Amino acid sequence: MCRWSPAGWFGGQEDVPSLRDLAQALRSRRRLALRYQAGHARGAQIGEAEPRLVGPLGLVNKAGAWYLVASLADGASSPVFRVFRAGRITSARVLAEPFERPAGFDLAATRWRCWPRLRRGPPW
Repeated sequence: MCRWSPAGWFGGQEDVPSLRDLAQALRSRRRLALRYQAGHARGAQIGEAEPRLVGPLGLVNKAGAWYLVASLADGASSPVFRVFRAGRITSARVLAEPFERPAGFDLAATRWRCWPRLRRGPPW
């Protein structure tokens, strides 16, 4: 199951102070403790930063914006994948706890499931 927050197709480069920590967690296969500023797509008010514990699966750049594809650490029997816009991550801390990708995980296939608009092409 994927949760998807729509984002614009085109835009400039955004500041992502946590990008180095996100990449480090991926390389070292460690869980991340995040604070994520939710967008309107989830019904939260802009400005609220929610704590999250995630297993990082990949980083994707789309039209100059970085996205973290991650598995939520919610104790579910099947993994729940989520795409986080990296520019909305207000803090990221690499934890000592190891994280292993689910068997057979495919970043490209998960990205397409989470971003159905990408399959249709640009919105013109």
